[in-house]
Amino acid sequence: MPLAVFITSARRQADYETSLNFLKQAVGENLFGGQQYPKVVSLAEQNAIKSTFPESSRSKLCLFHVAQAVWRWLWNSEHKVVLGDRKTLMREFQSIMRISSVEQAELTYKEVCDSPTSEKYGNWRTYLQNHWERRELGCIAWKGAEMCGNHTNNYAKIAVRLYRHIVLSRCKAYNLTSLVDLTLSVMEKYYVRRIT
Repeated sequence: MPLAVFITSARRQADYETSLNFLKQAVGENLFGGQQYPKVVSLAEQNAIKSTFPESSRSKLCLFHVAQAVWRWLWNSEHKVVLGDRKTLMREFQSIMRISSVEQAELTYKEVCDSPTSEKYGNWRTYLQNHWERRELGCIAWKGAEMCGNHTNNYAKIAVRLYRHIVLSRCKAYNLTSLVDLTLSVMEKYYVRRIT
């Protein structure tokens, strides 16, 4: 359930910061269950969150988007990865990202670095090492209970999808007044109905 809805003209850091500061003022001490800042944030809004809530949260990467970026890297012709090795390297990368214990993740990382396929590509090993240095952002082993078993940013995505499909009924609001009206009336009725 969304805590708040912000209507902005663009998706810029300054817009996020302004919106989050309004949220802090409106909710006050009870913000985020009295904690005053979110426990986990998606990297997309990280700079705005860190600016607004400096004592804040741990950033996390979406596993889907990490895998997508790695797959694109493997398919980039500049990196000269042979077609037959791409799947193997991707499988090895995902085996590191999806292990739930820290010890197993460290062991798997070492095995992947020493695999025959990885040893063929120095640039891949450098790329893999860069990911490993930021492992707390994306590996399941370093994601805590606050993630509620969720390994992607689909909370935010589903909220946006519900907003577009349920509140706006897949129609375009042509002015700010109608957008605010739909948000206050239709969205509230929808969530009240879902909760009850």
